[in-house]
Amino acid sequence: MLIRTKRELRIDSWKNHNGTRHGFDDGWVHGEYGNALEFDGVDDYVEVRHCNDLDVSSQSPTPASSITIFARLNVSSNGTVVGKTDGTKTNYLLHVQKNQLCFNFTSNGVDKSINASIEFNKNVTVAVTYNQTDLVLYINGSVSASRPQNATLDSCTSPVIIGALNQGSCHIKMVLDELWIYSRSLKPTEIQELHQKNRSVKQSRQSRGPSETCAFSSCSLS
Repeated sequence: MLIRTKRELRIDSWKNHNGTRHGFDDGWVHGEYGNALEFDGVDDYVEVRHCNDLDVSSQSPTPASSITIFARLNVSSNGTVVGKTDGTKTNYLLHVQKNQLCFNFTSNGVDKSINASIEFNKNVTVAVTYNQTDLVLYINGSVSASRPQNATLDSCTSPVIIGALNQGSCHIKMVLDELWIYSRSLKPTEIQELHQKNRSVKQSRQSRGPSETCAFSSCSLS
């Protein structure tokens, strides 16, 4: 759980990874989980320094990844939601391109990707899972796209950037409530549970009114 600060925000209450906000005048708005972070699509982004916990290719015994995002995206804004890439090697990259939600990674420098249409200007639960067998994109708990994939993710020592690509381009206009990065591939039942949790929290918040705490989190779990 997070409380707003002037420049830094703790995005990982499990392992104490801190993110630094850049370009924001304020950025904090009421979200479904208390406060959320609003990116203006011009110069806002959050930078989280590299560590092995956030490089899903470094996890053992089998490198796999799952990214779960609870966000509202603006249909007029292409750009990066979250990524860990140096421009050549990409550990993970979730972005909006031509009104499609896209997920990319590289294996030996070769790009691998998946994409699906998404309903914008609404709070949605997005999950991307990869287990070196299948690459699957979920929206609101249901499979929106999938493809067989057998490739090893490239490692990358660049920082994790939220809201932009490599600190200076591809900014996105969005409100981000929750961000989790797992070092394992979530099961479909777990993704459905997360979606149902998001729905129940939204309904509960509507009945209680806005909260003053912020749950904007990024976690690497075994």
